[in-house]
Amino acid sequence: MSCELVTGFSGKPHVSATQIGAQNVGAIGGDRYVLSGVGDELSGTMSSANTFVLGAGGLMFNGRYVHCESPTQVTITSGGQGVKRNDLIVCRYEKASDGRESARIIAIKGTPTSGTPADPAHHDSPIWSGVSVSDMPLYRIPIDGISVGTPVPIFRVLRNASYVQDQVSTMPRQRFGTMVVNVPAGSRQGVQLASPARIQDLFGHGWQDTHMTGYAMCSSGDQLDVISCDYNGGFNARFNAHTGGLHRINWCITDWSDRPYA
Repeated sequence: MSCELVTGFSGKPHVSATQIGAQNVGAIGGDRYVLSGVGDELSGTMSSANTFVLGAGGLMFNGRYVHCESPTQVTITSGGQGVKRNDLIVCRYEKASDGRESARIIAIKGTPTSGTPADPAHHDSPIWSGVSVSDMPLYRIPIDGISVGTPVPIFRVLRNASYVQDQVSTMPRQRFGTMVVNVPAGSRQGVQLASPARIQDLFGHGWQDTHMTGYAMCSSGDQLDVISCDYNGGFNARFNAHTGGLHRINWCITDWSDRPYA
């Protein structure tokens, strides 16, 4: 069947992990992310010189969701005198010959060196490419001699919609404009870029000195300089001494008030 209704009743089991994974790739992205707000967000600590502890959490691995219900312990091989090494903590996806899939947290041991250590090789091809083994690196464990350093997170955190909404709701509103104006000749001459009615239309309220700012600039290559902007019966820009003429002016007004988006 070339096309199938996945989220629909067909009278028999028909939804596959591959289909849900593809849906997640389309909705969330096909890369690898630790999900924010789930458990301890896969925090990483060394409980001893030979034991790494991965906290509870969830990750999206090329569209496949992996859930760590409780902390996971991983054994780290001891280092050696006079050499350095980087180990990797990864989530490994595996697909057996019978099609069964699994995921587990493992350590990949690096190569000891007296110089600058490199991360060990791992399986980097994405799951959706059809591979049977794929690794999602989570932490780098730096080892110097017999001393183990602090685990270094090397994953990206995917923020949830609630977090994004909170961030967006606190951002200022900005409105932009561009226009060709006839600049009067003379020093510090100005022109109106936005009338009070235009500002009301853009923001849903009039100009507020304590919450609104604006700036303007001339197009690239123009010999006219904007020296100041102000509000005086409208949003105005004032220019340096000039013989006058037509010039394209680009402008922006920022509203820092706590008013909701229009």
